[in-house]
Amino acid sequence: MTFVAGHAEGGGTSASWSVHGPHLLLLGAWVLVVAVALVRGAGGGPLPRRDVRLWVAAGASVVSAAVHLAVVPEHLEESWLYGAFFLVLTLLQVAWAALAVRRPTPRLLLAGAVASGLVALLWAATRTVGIPLGPSAGEVEAVGLADVVATLTEVLVVACVAWVLASVRSARLSMAGGAPVVPGRSGHVTVD
Repeated sequence: MTFVAGHAEGGGTSASWSVHGPHLLLLGAWVLVVAVALVRGAGGGPLPRRDVRLWVAAGASVVSAAVHLAVVPEHLEESWLYGAFFLVLTLLQVAWAALAVRRPTPRLLLAGAVASGLVALLWAATRTVGIPLGPSAGEVEAVGLADVVATLTEVLVVACVAWVLASVRSARLSMAGGAPVVPGRSGHVTVD
């Protein structure tokens, strides 16, 4: 499929939207992550900036961004929209990484983890059940080393953020009245 003056040959702009709709939605999620963090000060109160888990998550996000940047030219050949998606995704992943180590808050970290998880899920879907929409619907994309690296680093972002947020929650609960935090019988954390 080639694009001329914003229209897909043989499919028009609706074909372009149906192929790239999920990508645009994920891109929108990343834009929302960064915008909320900047406008609302990321909310939830600051976290310690020297936590190595934050640096690992930020580094993983940058590695994923580097992989995405490397495939921009290849995707631009397929479609300007694919190329733009990967370029903007790259910028947003780098911006999140910078915010995560400079001004980490629970809300910022959670938003970045959710966005990273969604990108990883889209990758998994396109490699197992096929592309969800558009003229290539159902076509399963090949698995490559670079995209596996990008996806694993996105999963690492999710894992590190979950670990940090669980630790923060546990610490805050244990400080509630100086009471110790004890796992309850149901598996929930209770304050005695």
